[in-house]
Amino acid sequence: MAREHAKEVTRGVDSKKVTAIEAKLAAAKHPKRIAALKVQYAAAQRVAKLRAKLHDAPPAKKAAIKAKLAVAKAALKSATKSVR
Repeated sequence: MAREHAKEVTRGVDSKKVTAIEAKLAAAKHPKRIAALKVQYAAAQRVAKLRAKLHDAPPAKKAAIKAKLAVAKAALKSATKSVR
């Protein structure tokens, strides 16, 4: 029960981030900003997919997914910096 709730909360947070980036992308006019937002959008989607996988993964694969998630989070952080 608690695990399912955590999974739903994580998906909600991730979908809000992705939706916010989509809105910024729709409103963006400058080509450099659009390019940076596209990179950020792709990184945010990757983080969301890995977090969803992490909840469903068997314990043997969780370490590998966590490592990929750390790399994806770093890429998202870097992409977020380039948007600003």
